[in-house]
Amino acid sequence: MNVRTLSVTGALDALRDLPAGFARAVATDADGTLWEGDVGDALFRLVTTRDALSEASREALAWSCAAWLGESPKSPTAQAEAVIAGHAAGRVDIRDLCDLEAACAGDRPRAEFDALLGEVAAEFAMRMRDESVRLLVALRAEGFAVHVVSGSLGDLVRATLQAAGVTVDRVSGGELAAGEDAVSSRLVAPIPLHGGKVDALRAAGHWPAAVGMGDGGWDATFLRGCALPLLVHPKPTLLDAMKDHPLVARLSDIPIISAAT
Repeated sequence: MNVRTLSVTGALDALRDLPAGFARAVATDADGTLWEGDVGDALFRLVTTRDALSEASREALAWSCAAWLGESPKSPTAQAEAVIAGHAAGRVDIRDLCDLEAACAGDRPRAEFDALLGEVAAEFAMRMRDESVRLLVALRAEGFAVHVVSGSLGDLVRATLQAAGVTVDRVSGGELAAGEDAVSSRLVAPIPLHGGKVDALRAAGHWPAAVGMGDGGWDATFLRGCALPLLVHPKPTLLDAMKDHPLVARLSDIPIISAAT
């Protein structure tokens, strides 16, 4: 599929004549779009590798692995890798994986939870997509609201953005029930995936958004409704899902080369 490519400057120029009826907002995915990789997977791997799971989460992980894949390796680390690989192979639904990863992060003191998030955030702050960050910064400077909608924990996405020094207006992601001293494994609302991303954007007054950014096939649900959908390192499933959108474009990842002084 041939998709036009826009630089950050080209994307800004394309928005000068914004069609009527679109919110002056940017709707963007996080994992794979704002940074390379998946913070939810990274946190999941961290807590299982360190065997830092509550008994309830340990049982849920083993049960899920057996139920989804027909077998369960002995160690939590191997079970985590199996379900992540199972999702990549189309055997584990994205919603089930996100719910499990969120639950395994909870059931711990708040200080421990925050420390785990900070460790992952520091790693991913070094893996930001330069083109995505430059566009968000430029659009926010022009008065666009930036709303991140993610299948990862909202606290984890916020920690990563803070570690990278990137300011946004809103993050909608998974949210665990939490008190002042402890974080539960219970989700307080469904994680925004597929149409849930549109619901979160609409509830904030950011829908339909002028700009959308995503990398995976599941992002097509909200990207199709944006005036300018931008694909960031897109997977083949997203390219296929967006092939009929008249204004779809790939955001260029060619770095800026500074002039010699």
